[in-house]
Amino acid sequence: MSDSLPLGRAPLVGRVAELARIEAALANPTRQGVFLVGAAGVGKTRLAEEGRELARAAAMAVVTASANASSARLSLGALAHILPPASELGDLHQDLQPAHLLQAARRTLAEEANGRRLVLSIDDAHHLDPVSAQLVSQLVAIDSAFVIATIRAGEKPPDAIADLMRNPAVERLDLDALAPDDVGPMAAGLLGASLDAEALSWLVVTSAGNALYVRELTLAGRTDGTLYLDVSAGVWRLERTRQALSPRLSDLLERRLDGLAAEEYRAVDAIGLAEPLPLEIAEELLGIDALDALDRRGLIKVDSDGRRLSIGLSHPLYGEAIRRAPMTIRKRADLGALVAAVEARGARRREDPIRIAGWQLLRGGRADPEVLLRAALTAQLAFDDFTALDLSSAGLAQEPNETTRIELLLCVGLARQRLGRFASSMGELRTAFAAATDHGQIARAATRLAASCLEANGDLHGAIGVLDEALPRLVESPGDEVDVRLERATLLADAGYTAEAASELARIDTSGLSAPQRILFALANASERIGAGRPLEAFEVSDRGLHDHLSHLDEVTTYHPASHFLPRLLGLIDAGSLDVAEREAAWLQRHGAEERRPVAETMGRLIRSMVALRRGHPTNAIEVADYALGHAPPELQPYIRRLGWSLIAQAWSQLDEATSARRAMDEYDAIPPVIDGFGGVEYSLGVAAVLRCEGRLDAAVESLRTELNRVDAIGNVRIASAVLDDLAHRHGALDAARRLAASDNDDSLSAARAGAAWAMLGTSWDEWEAAARAFAGLGFMGRACEIAQRGAHGAARDGLSRPSARLERLAAECAAELDPALRRKLVGDAATADLTARELDIALLVARGLTSKEVAGRLFLSARTIDNHLQRVYGKLGVSNRRDLAKLLGRSLDA
Repeated sequence: MSDSLPLGRAPLVGRVAELARIEAALANPTRQGVFLVGAAGVGKTRLAEEGRELARAAAMAVVTASANASSARLSLGALAHILPPASELGDLHQDLQPAHLLQAARRTLAEEANGRRLVLSIDDAHHLDPVSAQLVSQLVAIDSAFVIATIRAGEKPPDAIADLMRNPAVERLDLDALAPDDVGPMAAGLLGASLDAEALSWLVVTSAGNALYVRELTLAGRTDGTLYLDVSAGVWRLERTRQALSPRLSDLLERRLDGLAAEEYRAVDAIGLAEPLPLEIAEELLGIDALDALDRRGLIKVDSDGRRLSIGLSHPLYGEAIRRAPMTIRKRADLGALVAAVEARGARRREDPIRIAGWQLLRGGRADPEVLLRAALTAQLAFDDFTALDLSSAGLAQEPNETTRIELLLCVGLARQRLGRFASSMGELRTAFAAATDHGQIARAATRLAASCLEANGDLHGAIGVLDEALPRLVESPGDEVDVRLERATLLADAGYTAEAASELARIDTSGLSAPQRILFALANASERIGAGRPLEAFEVSDRGLHDHLSHLDEVTTYHPASHFLPRLLGLIDAGSLDVAEREAAWLQRHGAEERRPVAETMGRLIRSMVALRRGHPTNAIEVADYALGHAPPELQPYIRRLGWSLIAQAWSQLDEATSARRAMDEYDAIPPVIDGFGGVEYSLGVAAVLRCEGRLDAAVESLRTELNRVDAIGNVRIASAVLDDLAHRHGALDAARRLAASDNDDSLSAARAGAAWAMLGTSWDEWEAAARAFAGLGFMGRACEIAQRGAHGAARDGLSRPSARLERLAAECAAELDPALRRKLVGDAATADLTARELDIALLVARGLTSKEVAGRLFLSARTIDNHLQRVYGKLGVSNRRDLAKLLGRSLDA
């Protein structure tokens, strides 16, 4: 791809229902028109254009007209082109009698229509002059024309048009702004490739869903570098140091302010510079009359926060344009008056420091670094990390004293961390850690720097080293020492070092913890409980921690409340609550998009991919994970990227697509080895799945046993349980089955795994059915199908037809819930209907390219038995060799 891709035409998005209603109205002979009503730029004209195309496609005659403020001052200004030349109008009076006009228009339009239904399309019909409006109304009334007209919301149309809009035969469609999900496809249509999560979030917020502004911001962003193409990922990303407000867009915004009186212009400028502005201050300084005039024109909006009212401009871009315009003496004076007004009221509101600091910076004078620091900390309390980053960076440029400088460095570092920019946060945090002498600053610098070491590079050793270096400096400050130990436990737990994390938590006296310390303890404890194989306990701890966090948002903590969702979601998955996990992961994804936190959005998508994989929907898992990785920010943590590629590799392996699985695993391997993070189970299973898919069974077993030894050494029961299950289920390891059968974890998934292990070790085919139903009850349909099939094969081998048939039926029921591609792999299709379950199993393995000896090892049979079964398969399917068998089953032995 190249950043010189030709610009496409913006696709029509988000208007499917409206377009369908226009099409239905055009096809209905009793309907006489459609009026499209909405704000400027919302997409009325484009939708009307699509309506005209539908009319032309239906062989209707289409006549277009466009009104504006200038044509409104002329009789027939917008419609003159549909009338005969003046010389043909005969002796019409100067007042252009409507009856004569109607006759002339009907003759001209009848000639244009030539027997077809006539569609009259009028853009901005609220600007029609009275004569034109009356003419349109009468043409519709006598059924000479079907009208498609656009009306700007808030404008008063001529009486004849207003009456026509009330006609029950005329449909009115009110158009809202585009939904966030529709902005991305529109921009992608213009750019030729999609936007990543951060760029899309910027476009959604800045455009507020206005289709015209989406277009102009996209085109301007491409031109000036605000948007740049990441060729390797094939997505457009956001360059935040650039600005995208083209002259064309500035002109569009300026036209919305045409006709304002001087005091109204002044009010717009002041509100744009200072929004959101307390309403009482706006009324005092700008005057109620000016505000009322702006309100009537739809240029301002009033928002309520409890009993407090604030005022702002109706669209984000108005303020953006005003804040980028040159500073004038009048604007400086108004900003000074606003600062004085807020200070005179005691600056009591939480957001007041942010207001004052921002206004000082806009005035262009020197801002007090202390004021900027207070404002940045206030913004961080509200999790407005973009503002916090801007304010604290501005504070560093004001030559603060040493103590304030360190606090500002800490604020910059934390803002970058929360925005997922861990690598770029490390410079400020290292500087702060080296310079800090105050105990509190040392603790905060150490904990934040350690978190960035882990998140940016997966460097657990370096992260723990920072914390261990800080501890001796905090011996005289027990509270700060607890902060460091809590961070140590959190990082160890997140990295999968469960035993060491539990040991660190046990050293902490929980009776005297502050609110931020309780929140951090909950995060560490939840992750430790996940690793200990206690997902239900982890869920409860996360739930309490989230509630505590939301109850103490007045204190700055390193972590966002959404952080509690990761152990919570893993707890739900491990406990077998896939439906709840799917809903909450979707919420995390939406929250990340709305709050412009791409890491949260990416993790929400990957958790959804994880759920799809467990349901037996590998195709969906691939699509979701691939989108998440492709649209993730460049600084996404390496362990999250490895998680995504591991999920994709597992999904391709489920489908027996060895080439694609290996390609995904190569991407996984290209990322330097890092901590397990939240993907420890996926890392372990992904490597083995690809090796198995390639037929390298011994290597898969060796990989799993090496991993089992590692996780046993660090006390991670969660990963150990998954590895043991893979060894037992996929490779028939009886020692792993015995250990699983003896496990005592507290969740339904562990109980299902133990049940499957008991079935392997026992002799009752009822146990196989119970194990399959246990997995089916959790939604793990692929696993349930496989267990039922295996039990059916075993029962048939022992000559037990009734339990075999029962298990076959259960396998078929589970298979019905699977991804079609996986279903074909597990239970075959019509081509294999005559095969027994055992023969089908052998046929599928051989078609993958496995030798008779390898198949025998998988199914615990002899190679001779496999060859005997294979000859019967050939006879039933009418093939004579392995290559023909692979071709019949849609596989390739050359892959």
